[in-house]
Amino acid sequence: MKTALLLVVLSVVVLLGAACSPDASVPERPVRTGDILEAFDFNRPGTFEEGVYGPASLRIVDGTYRIEVPQEGVLWGQAGTIHTDVVVEVRAWAQSSTDQARYGVMCRADPSNDGDGYLFAIRPNGSYAIMRGEGDGYQMLVAGDAPDVIAPDGENTIRAVCVGNYLALYVNRMFLTATEDGVYASGLPALAAGPGPNGTVSAVFDDLVVLDVSFAE
Repeated sequence: MKTALLLVVLSVVVLLGAACSPDASVPERPVRTGDILEAFDFNRPGTFEEGVYGPASLRIVDGTYRIEVPQEGVLWGQAGTIHTDVVVEVRAWAQSSTDQARYGVMCRADPSNDGDGYLFAIRPNGSYAIMRGEGDGYQMLVAGDAPDVIAPDGENTIRAVCVGNYLALYVNRMFLTATEDGVYASGLPALAAGPGPNGTVSAVFDDLVVLDVSFAE
């Protein structure tokens, strides 16, 4: 049940920028995008997961998707169809009481809605990470800082590339990092946000697209 899982996640949060092994990142690999598999403009209610989970909520409002989390934790919403190799891209911005908020996209989110999947997240302070969601928490795969790329108070375009075991994060068309992990092979697209310690966050998303993708080489 998602409400219970949210309460668990609230007590088991891994911070962006936490230490990770020095060989966690891998070089950028060229990929080729294909057809649009799914697109969400959030102009109609019911087209993406909505709900209230304790003090937090997922809502479609005024043509955008909004995740409100008033206490520590990460809340995600998912929809669409099961995919394997995809690019998931969205326009996003957030208002938070601290610069520790995190928000981003997920690929291969478990259809059971248990929190499993890969999370590609950024923070207003310019840090970023790729994490593996494991139901009751997140395992950091790779993290770093790019304050010259990530807009602290404005809109950011977040792109996650998931091809086989290869996972890459782009923000505002710039490659930030990539890593490899083979735990999850398929799942749904999702959006996620959390405020970090002692904070609140209101994350807004628009124009979510899911594209077919393959290696260009």
